[in-house]
Amino acid sequence: MNANLFWKEIKRNRVRFLLWALMIAAFIVLTIALIPSMATEAKLQVFLAAFPKEVAAAFGIDPANFTNPLGLYVTYYTFYALLFGGIYAVSLGMEIIAKEEGRKTAEFLLTRPLTRDEVVAAKVVAVLAYVFALNVVMALLSWGSLRLFISQPINQAAFWVLSTYSLLLNLAFAALGFFLSMLVRRGRATMALGVAVVLGAYFLDAFAKAAPQAAPFGWLSPFHYVDSEVLRPGYGLEWWRALILVGVTALFILLTFLRYRRKDILI
Repeated sequence: MNANLFWKEIKRNRVRFLLWALMIAAFIVLTIALIPSMATEAKLQVFLAAFPKEVAAAFGIDPANFTNPLGLYVTYYTFYALLFGGIYAVSLGMEIIAKEEGRKTAEFLLTRPLTRDEVVAAKVVAVLAYVFALNVVMALLSWGSLRLFISQPINQAAFWVLSTYSLLLNLAFAALGFFLSMLVRRGRATMALGVAVVLGAYFLDAFAKAAPQAAPFGWLSPFHYVDSEVLRPGYGLEWWRALILVGVTALFILLTFLRYRRKDILI
């Protein structure tokens, strides 16, 4: 890996990281601050209980969980940690390599004393570093907000297991973004495509949960391997879920290296 290129990518993407971190941070503080009032709102319980069972299963809505602060937190966690974090990860992964063709700087970069593997390695490590940093920010801010706004004791072990799942999922999406950028021409990887990939995976998982006959399709979605049932007795990090997410991340990174070695770079 080339250290100079790595730090250049870190500097290039710091504003983007700060904007995403601030947006998610605001969402975290706002939603957690509302948890105490929502947990005691009787009308909310009645409203949630009226949801069809299939819809509730698809989106992880369990009225029984809404009387527990951690159970209520998980509902919003899906949006800012899994969806927002996933969109950030996949879009950054898609753009960090593909942009060189889009800006027509790939020729200049590859004429430097750098191999293609060094170029990919520096960019991959930069993205993984930012994804890791975003998840650290989300986890620490969420934990601090829960301690600040919630008077009831929180299951610390369950909280950190859930945060670990979030990190592994977002790393997998970043790796998927790397590989998708190898399939586009002239750097046409866009935010819209990243959003479509993450939302498509999310709704595929939701559909598989809602319709038993479609359950096998859920295995195709990375969201399937995140266990968010934090109130379940014995809840913990299941090795097979973690192994699959780590394996998917490693596989797509490897495929990215192999593809970039043979890719025709447009100038």
